[in-house]
Amino acid sequence: MQIPAHITDDLHLALTEHFIDWLDSSPIAQRQIVCWMAAQDIAGWLPISRIYRDFNKSSRNLTDYLRKNRDNCIALARWVKHCSDASWTGVDGLYDQFVDWVAR
Repeated sequence: MQIPAHITDDLHLALTEHFIDWLDSSPIAQRQIVCWMAAQDIAGWLPISRIYRDFNKSSRNLTDYLRKNRDNCIALARWVKHCSDASWTGVDGLYDQFVDWVAR
C-alpha cells in the first residue's frame, strides 16, 4: 500500500519544522552539523557537499538557510539520520538527540 502524496508532504513539512526548531534550540548541534558538512565537502561526498556549498553561498545561518530551502532541509535531516545511525564521526547519536527533543 502506498501512502498518499498529501500525507507524505505533511510528514515532510512536520519533519522540517521540527528539525529547524531543534537546531534553533541547540546551537551546539547546529555547529556540529555545519562542521560535519564541511568535512563531507572536503571528502567530496556529493549528497552533503552540494547542500554545504549552497549553504555557504547563502551567507545565512543554518536554520535560516534551511527555512528557505525545504528540500535541502529534508535531505540533510535524512542524511543526518542515516549517518548518525551508522555511527559516523561528527554526527554519531545526533539524530537520537533530535528524536528525544521532539518527544519532549
